[in-house]
Order: sequence, then C-alpha cells, then structure tokens
Amino acid sequence: MFSGKNGMRGARPWDLITPTIGRVSEVVRNERYSICESCPLLHPIMKICSACNCFMAQKTKLPNASCPKGKWGEHEKE
Repeated sequence: MFSGKNGMRGARPWDLITPTIGRVSEVVRNERYSICESCPLLHPIMKICSACNCFMAQKTKLPNASCPKGKWGEHEKE
C-alpha cells in the first residue's frame, strides 16, 4: 500500500467512516478545497475530481489524502 510523506497510507473511501483516521483542521480543509475549486479537473456541479474520481468536499477532510496532481498533500490530523 502507498505510504506518503507522513508515513500514512493513501486515503481510501471507507476512511470517511473510520473513526481512527481523524480529520484535518477546518483551515487545512478549506485551503485544500480552495485549490480544488480553482482546478480545471474538478467537475463544476458534482464537485468530483476527474483525475481521482473522488468527491472533493469529503476527500479534503482526510489527513491521509493527497491530490493526484500534487497540488496538495497529506497533513497531520487534528
């Protein structure tokens, strides 16, 4: 399994319901999502990334998530 710079494995869909994963701060989540909103790969209505097919409003909350295009990366959970 993939391991990022913080030694965490990459995000998976069920991480959203796994309580031990935790979440990043609202500030980090907003910074990440702002980057996604300015990216041409984000579907404007569905808010799904065409590179990874993830719902970015949710993925940006996960500490072990990262942008497949390298625009933002993993972050320690709060």
